[in-house]
Amino acid sequence: MQAFMIAGAASGSGKTTLSIGLMRAFKDAGYNVVPFKAGPDYIDPMYHRAATGNVSNNLDAYMLDEDTIKSIFYKNTRESDIAIVEGVMGYYDGFGNTLKASSYDVARTLDIPVILVANAGGASLSLNALLSGFKNYKEDSKIIGVILNNVKTEEHFLTLKEMIENELDLKCFGYLSTLNNCEVKSRHLGLVQAFEIEKLDDKIDLLAEQIKANINLDEILNEVMINRAETTARGTELKINDKKMRIAFAYDEAFSFYYEENLIFLKENNIKLVPFSPLRDKKLPDGVDGIYLGGGYPEVFPKELSDNRSMIDDIRSKLENNLPCFAECGGLMYLSNAIVTKDKKSFPMAGFFDCRIEMTEKLQRFGYVEVEYEGVKTRAHEFHYSKIAEGKNKNYQYKYRVIKTNKNKKWK
Repeated sequence: MQAFMIAGAASGSGKTTLSIGLMRAFKDAGYNVVPFKAGPDYIDPMYHRAATGNVSNNLDAYMLDEDTIKSIFYKNTRESDIAIVEGVMGYYDGFGNTLKASSYDVARTLDIPVILVANAGGASLSLNALLSGFKNYKEDSKIIGVILNNVKTEEHFLTLKEMIENELDLKCFGYLSTLNNCEVKSRHLGLVQAFEIEKLDDKIDLLAEQIKANINLDEILNEVMINRAETTARGTELKINDKKMRIAFAYDEAFSFYYEENLIFLKENNIKLVPFSPLRDKKLPDGVDGIYLGGGYPEVFPKELSDNRSMIDDIRSKLENNLPCFAECGGLMYLSNAIVTKDKKSFPMAGFFDCRIEMTEKLQRFGYVEVEYEGVKTRAHEFHYSKIAEGKNKNYQYKYRVIKTNKNKKWK
């Protein structure tokens, strides 16, 4: 099968734009394209799915061991023609000042070739110094070629291509120029969600057409053949009752941050996931054994969530009657007294916890952490533009111990 990673010199280099364009271009050519995302990202996989029609899974080398990464990759590519992995941050940027959990770490683990996207705007021979540095920084860098971004003209590209291929052991597969009507806005250091983009499919089509015109897809396919491999990694089995449990999980524009592999894992362990919308539904699905309130952007839809008092009242009533619930990030925000937006407007929420969530201009917590609870340790990732403001009658305890190992910080 064919497989490769699209990586960048730094965040904002154009990885996502190029990845989704290539995914659609190969899909248009009749290939079954299976996408993946390196690192802990919820939003880029939404664009991958829009481009290919296939689910995109995360490959995170901090939260997952090597065997599990291989297992997720190979079990999801059994029916694929091409697997495309979008990298994270700069190619060698990992946990702290290490290579751990970098795009390079994932590419090395999977033993797949890497195509680097490089900004060629205003560049000439200095571009070769940059590319040579990335290619040779590690002996097994996996980098086989480059696609140039922000190229003004075909003449500019041909000059750069000759320069690169004459001096470096790299293929120059093609280029992208700037397409203003393909731009996607950002929010909180990430893209806005795919289903918020008007005429997204048309934008992806336009991008794919430019890629077909300016990037040699056949040459890429010739360079990225890999040998399929299987692993002995075993999936963990949940120790639950034989009864098939029904779990209501929030899924709409406000709550959409779920790792696909986690949902598959639950389904494989006798749990039926019943989706519901806190934005539109009036109550929880009937006969559920628990609730899963995942992450998302509730702060983008605070009025709509707050106005749906029927759903809020039903959830709070069920929780007060001891229905189990797991709420993370946006889900926790929803269970607070209120969400206070950056312009200081307050929107009442479920009021299960006596606190409010205040949105902030600056990033409060970001990056990989370890979490300890009652002697059990796990790994996690934080990304918060908000803080908890405690109420007068705090009805909860801080039970999780969070450790930022690379900065020697701890908190509850």
